[in-house]
Amino acid sequence: PAPSKPQPPKKARKEDVVFECSAADLQKVLVESPVPVVLDVYADWCGPCKALGPVLENAAQQLGGAVRLVKVNSDNNRDVVEALGVQGLPTIFAVKRGGRLTEQVVGMPPEAALQNFFIRLLTPGNNARNPASDAAKLEALESRLTDVAGRAALTPDKTKKLRAVMGRALDGVEGGAPGEVDRALKVTRAALRNARAELGNDKFRSIRTSSRAYEEALPPPPGVGGF
Repeated sequence: PAPSKPQPPKKARKEDVVFECSAADLQKVLVESPVPVVLDVYADWCGPCKALGPVLENAAQQLGGAVRLVKVNSDNNRDVVEALGVQGLPTIFAVKRGGRLTEQVVGMPPEAALQNFFIRLLTPGNNARNPASDAAKLEALESRLTDVAGRAALTPDKTKKLRAVMGRALDGVEGGAPGEVDRALKVTRAALRNARAELGNDKFRSIRTSSRAYEEALPPPPGVGGF
């Protein structure tokens, strides 16, 4: 018998795949997204934005949850716009796991170019930046975007809770060997530096202090100084 044709994915609900975001939402919705993301920076008064927006929304729904569309209104989110260096509208970015920017497109792309944009975004294991894009620029924008997202996500309430947790942790080691406390602080600083220096490396996205090889597994990357 002839092989059966693959069935298209079930169309997703718009509210499950299309998100209107501010800086405060980006950490959870974009940086921590379990699927690739199309980041659409637009404005309500922009004609090409009005044409591109429905196309992107329909594509996200038709792909059945394999991709998210994150929309950022440029007039209401100047901090995000400045972090991304947006100079023309609409501007869309391909975003892989962990907030890694792999491609940038300015303006209304032709249909074939948009299809290829989605193909590259959805290709498993392909975290490389599009050779046609400015890799150094994307890397810099990525760093600024994740910085804005992280700062906005750290609300005063979360900051208070974090300080309380750190306070209890430090209270728990009072009276212990000074060398152990100093070592723990140094290793944590190394982990944070690595995470900032290598945003696209999953190795530095979590810290497992229970591991015996914790310290050895987190050497500072090239170019990072001492503690």
